Amino acid sequence: MKKKSIYSQRRIKLRERCSGKKADGFLTFDQCVIFYLTGFPTAGSFLLISKAGDFLFAPLLLGEQAKTLLKSESGLTVFSESKLLKSLQTTIANNHLRTIGYDASKMTVSLFEELTAIRKVKWTALNGFILEQRMIKDEIETEAISNACQISIQSYLICVKHLKEGQTEKDTAHQLESLFYRNGSPKEGFETIVAFGEHSAYPHHAVTDKRLSKNSVVLMDLGCTVEG
Repeated sequence: MKKKSIYSQRRIKLRERCSGKKADGFLTFDQCVIFYLTGFPTAGSFLLISKAGDFLFAPLLLGEQAKTLLKSESGLTVFSESKLLKSLQTTIANNHLRTIGYDASKMTVSLFEELTAIRKVKWTALNGFILEQRMIKDEIETEAISNACQISIQSYLICVKHLKEGQTEKDTAHQLESLFYRNGSPKEGFETIVAFGEHSAYPHHAVTDKRLSKNSVVLMDLGCTVEG
């Protein structure tokens, strides 16, 4: 028997939790959640996990890539059409889905209005529903977190070693992010903060063109991502 992928296992767990909430499925537009449940990294899509199967709705320009990357994902169907919400409506009707959960904190008012126009569907707010599942990390996640920490540390040490008078906060932040990439991370985990001198006293700081002077304080707040 073919071993289920980690993404498939996560979707199965989510489906079981939906059942416990008496929901036929869960709809998400959150790209971090979509990556967590499918491994598909590109923005612009949305995902329906349901008792009838799992459905990724991808824009036309991403459709072929999504189908190629996810062809080994058992039970996951990829739709790629010009009117994706219409495809969602058809999928819901064809599979007789009546109660669907969503995270209200991740949805705009205009989008919610479009969803509530779909007939015979009860939309149930399940705020934090995915976060509750993600609180308990699986082996793949703990390894990715460990790798991200190591890359962050390595990048920081290299950056500090090459600090020199005259470079700006912006230059230093860009150097850190470039080191993340060179050491194996696709991008930073949040906006990188570099603060020189009196700027280090700010609780939070937007990097500027301030230059590094001799014997001044250097504060850095940094982190990168690995596998989402």
